Amino acid sequence: MVKGSFSSKDRKKIYFRQLESGDAEELLQVINQISKGVSDYSKLTKSKMKMLMKARLLIMKKRGGIFLILGDSGRIIGECTLHKMENEPSTGIIGIGILKEFRNLGIGKGILERVIKFAKKMNIKRIMTETSASNKPAIKLYTGIGFKEIKRDKNGITLYRKS
Repeated sequence: MVKGSFSSKDRKKIYFRQLESGDAEELLQVINQISKGVSDYSKLTKSKMKMLMKARLLIMKKRGGIFLILGDSGRIIGECTLHKMENEPSTGIIGIGILKEFRNLGIGKGILERVIKFAKKMNIKRIMTETSASNKPAIKLYTGIGFKEIKRDKNGITLYRKS
């Protein structure tokens, strides 16, 4: 079980733990808020979002990954995922989403640093992520912790780093 805590820049205690079945409803709301204007998730119906979440959890289980919930005083404020690529198990795919009001507080950097350490324990040697070219805050976050851009096309940007 992966869990722990760290402090944000404003000295709030941020908790992280693995996803539990009781988190589904609140997490769906958080993902919809995070993805508004950035991805098509906000356009999905509640039932399609639940199907998407089940699919993501199945991928985590099948490929050996983690799905973490970020919390502040009992409420979900974000999520972070890491799983091995199906055809390349020494490469991991990482993703993160944090509610807007909790950004620029060091929370993204804090959880990514911890997940990258966990990736090493999973024998993941390389970590990749994708984001839209317009998602400047995400690009800044990833490049700030050592990710390098390796691909840019109409679908977005792919970034990479060693774990």
